[in-house]
Amino acid sequence: MKKLYKLVLIVGALILAASVFSACHGKEGVVKLKFTLINDDTEYEVTATSANGEVVIPETYKNKPVTSIANYAFNNRDKVTSVRIPASIKRVGNYAFFGAWGATLIFAGKQPPSQNNEFVFVKAIIVPNEAVGAYKAAWSDFSGKIYSASDVRDDKYLIVNNTLISYFGYADGGDAVDIPVDLTGIGQVAFRYNDNLKSVNIPEGITGIGSTAFSACNGLREITVASGNKNYASECGILYNKSKTAFVVVPFAITGDVAVADGITFIGGDFFKHRSLMTSVTLPDSVTGIGTEAFLNCTGLNSIVIPLSVTRILSNAFDGCGRLTINAHAAEQPSGWESDWNPDERPVVWGYAG
Repeated sequence: MKKLYKLVLIVGALILAASVFSACHGKEGVVKLKFTLINDDTEYEVTATSANGEVVIPETYKNKPVTSIANYAFNNRDKVTSVRIPASIKRVGNYAFFGAWGATLIFAGKQPPSQNNEFVFVKAIIVPNEAVGAYKAAWSDFSGKIYSASDVRDDKYLIVNNTLISYFGYADGGDAVDIPVDLTGIGQVAFRYNDNLKSVNIPEGITGIGSTAFSACNGLREITVASGNKNYASECGILYNKSKTAFVVVPFAITGDVAVADGITFIGGDFFKHRSLMTSVTLPDSVTGIGTEAFLNCTGLNSIVIPLSVTRILSNAFDGCGRLTINAHAAEQPSGWESDWNPDERPVVWGYAG
């Protein structure tokens, strides 16, 4: 009897949980939304989500209309790529999308819901073609983020003037994303916070890429560029300028053995920081310097080959690289390497000939 009683309690708890959370199917799989009754139990409000990827808010839930998105409902859900919002939604609560850096909002309604400056963080807002004017008038503070549904291609690319403004697909299964071949630009937030993005193929016609277009794409492993592109090139998954003299993007999840392109002269900035999936790095003879914290917290890095050409290494260049062995072609430490260049005193093989 005790076992049966416990079973009843467990089943009851599961039923209760199911009454609170609804499974709405998006490209991520099962996306969780929490609903709460409002207005004398005649309507539902979306109050929370545990979602990543694509989220679809239903027009009705348990045969009652869904009319509101609650305060903080998508608070800090920065891995949400899109939210499809039905015409039944009449209100968007305070800070409903606070910190939803990766989200593109797609509204079905021709009348803009009431809101209180809630779209500071989202990438873009897509509304019905005939409703663009009404939305821009109602939400003048965000008029620069409001686009027509006619600017959407293949239900995942928001394109304006041949520039990719936002990719809001979820890259099912980590498939490569092919940027349409007729485009000429990739905007500032085009792929921002798209965690499931694994690889991107850039066509010949791209002439400009926003400096933060791939920021916080924590799953991105490689970027490839069509050989005929006149402005950009790629090697080992890294995006360079055409002459390969400057980094553009080093993917955050770049993996395995990495050889830096011949032509790079300095390793600095944030290009290699926290790239924990790299196992080895080989620098070309063109490199003369390595900057402060250049390889900070590259925790998976086992080896790096530093050529004779490197005459300057700044402080803490290899801080947090707990597995690293440094293979230096120099017979001894050059005078231009700062005293704390190797703060964790990782082993150094001087006179390395490999």
